[in-house]
Amino acid sequence: MKIIFKRLYDLGTRNILVEGGNELTTYLVKKRLFNKFYLFKSKKILSKLVDYKKFTALRDLKINYKNRLNLKSNFGKDAITLYKN
Repeated sequence: MKIIFKRLYDLGTRNILVEGGNELTTYLVKKRLFNKFYLFKSKKILSKLVDYKKFTALRDLKINYKNRLNLKSNFGKDAITLYKN
């Protein structure tokens, strides 16, 4: 991923939106490949009839990205936290 991001930067790309699952996100957070990370949290309760993958990178986010800012959300009661290097 680091090589791909470096190549995209060399080609002039300055912003990339990454949407991924738990494994991809955890990898990118642990390798500190984000400058900014927006964490969206909802108070909605999901069905207990389906197994959901738990987000496991929260601890790594707090360790690797010391600057944290709670943003105002226009999505009802959802919370948005911005983590930055």
